[in-house]
Amino acid sequence: RLEIWLQKPVSPTALDAYLQCPARFFYERLAGLNPPDVVREGDDPAGVGEFLHAALQEFFSAYLNAPLPDNFPRVEDERRLAGIYLHRLAASAELAASLPYASYLMLKTTGLARLMGMLRKTPPGVNILSLESGLEAPLVVSGRKITLHGKLDRADLRRGGKPQGDNPLEVSLPGPLPSSTLIGGDEVEGMIEAYAGGEPVVMILDYKSGRVKESRKLGFWTPENPLWRAMDEWRPGVPPSAALGGDVLEILARDLKSLQLPAYMYLQQHQRPDLACHAAFVDLARSGEEKPLFPAHVLKDGGAERLRELYAAYIPALPTFVLRHLIECEEFNSRPGSHCAWCPYQTLCRRRV
Repeated sequence: RLEIWLQKPVSPTALDAYLQCPARFFYERLAGLNPPDVVREGDDPAGVGEFLHAALQEFFSAYLNAPLPDNFPRVEDERRLAGIYLHRLAASAELAASLPYASYLMLKTTGLARLMGMLRKTPPGVNILSLESGLEAPLVVSGRKITLHGKLDRADLRRGGKPQGDNPLEVSLPGPLPSSTLIGGDEVEGMIEAYAGGEPVVMILDYKSGRVKESRKLGFWTPENPLWRAMDEWRPGVPPSAALGGDVLEILARDLKSLQLPAYMYLQQHQRPDLACHAAFVDLARSGEEKPLFPAHVLKDGGAERLRELYAAYIPALPTFVLRHLIECEEFNSRPGSHCAWCPYQTLCRRRV
């Protein structure tokens, strides 16, 4: 089953699923066990997420491949977003049927306010390069060529330099570019030439309407972190070194939280290796704030060059290790945690597979 699964493109979501719990990954993605049908009593997180993604895509599509207007968001920008949002909400009979009435009203008011908050945190000098674009990149793992595939919610071209205003990603947090089929090379080069005062970088944004898995582990992005050597030296059945203090995959899951942003950066860098990139979650469940993969103290105001250093040192190693662990592991062990409360396979998790 694993051989068949590896023949298809692997998504960042699948890598996250394995990182969180190998046993659930096995039941869900390899064994093909369908979760039991349940009557939903509460909110519809997936439906709300799809709705917010669609509203933002429609709104930002008017600015695709062009700089955002000066003083963005202007009054007319906010009015346009409100119109798109409320029209889509009124037209979504499925969402109205799936949500409790109180949650529907909350989405109508608070949800729109959070998107407005996201707009107001937009840094100056942003060019939107792509929206909902799919990218692919090869990975060679354990002697196999594996295709990594992911869809980027949004990719910006942003100017380099120090952050401004109240947005920690304002300038020196770069990110990826879109596929050449979405935006021509000449168009991108024209945008780059238009920037002054620092090399532009690409920022990948991943919208999150639920809980943001944000890493807060101090010292994670340093060569002194023993986890990097442990990942490189990991072999199935061989205990990790005492310096690590636990299972390699479990520590990675605890300290990094999510593999999605590194995987998106890998995809983007393969697409445009000449442009430095960075990535951030956008916390739509709260303030609309961007949560970058590399915090400010790691970037050290180094701009594009610092991002290139960080990428080369750490980013390719992350999806490579998780895939190698998945392929070579002897067992798909369960990983107890708060996520077990809503896992549809919890009755099976005591078994090793």
